[in-house]
Amino acid sequence: MLIYEKNNFAFLHINKTGGLTIAHILKQIAGDGMSINRTHTTIRGEFNRSHINYPGVNLHKLSIYVNIRNPFDRIVAIYAYRIKLQKYESRGITFDDYFYNIYMKGTIVNGPIEELILVKNKVPRNVNIVKLENIDIEWPLIIRKHFGITIGTIPKINSSDHNKPMSYFNDYKIKLVLEREKWVIDNYYPELKTGGQIG
Repeated sequence: MLIYEKNNFAFLHINKTGGLTIAHILKQIAGDGMSINRTHTTIRGEFNRSHINYPGVNLHKLSIYVNIRNPFDRIVAIYAYRIKLQKYESRGITFDDYFYNIYMKGTIVNGPIEELILVKNKVPRNVNIVKLENIDIEWPLIIRKHFGITIGTIPKINSSDHNKPMSYFNDYKIKLVLEREKWVIDNYYPELKTGGQIG
């Protein structure tokens, strides 16, 4: 988590949701802030360890921002990024291997978005969710609100290159993702339930 306490601001980075882009902008306009070198964690984990990781900082009083992404795109982006880093391809890990043995078995950072955001089955009152698809509109407003700085376009850093993410999913995998990502789909991507943006 990246914290700028005097600006009443914190940013939690969920992998493959544009987090490096936002962290880069924040560091350019406001410096390094207060951070623990653990880029991917959960809101619940940050709250539970805040007295150790951020002594004297009350995370419950800060406005915390977190990006989310269409879960189908995010799943493929995580896999494509691992391929790019040669962590999977060199070991013969296919998308099916990743999907069934890593995503479906639930390591936190690779699992459903709700496991990263919810605390006691709710989004905490001070947590603000930004869809990756809207970062060009929402993040300049957030930065102006907390830092008093106007920025132009949001430069994309470390974006993954994967064409046609839905080509990775058959009907069975689509059904599994719709079930596993039910919370984020119901609340932020309802069009996916009816086949919108699928295919």
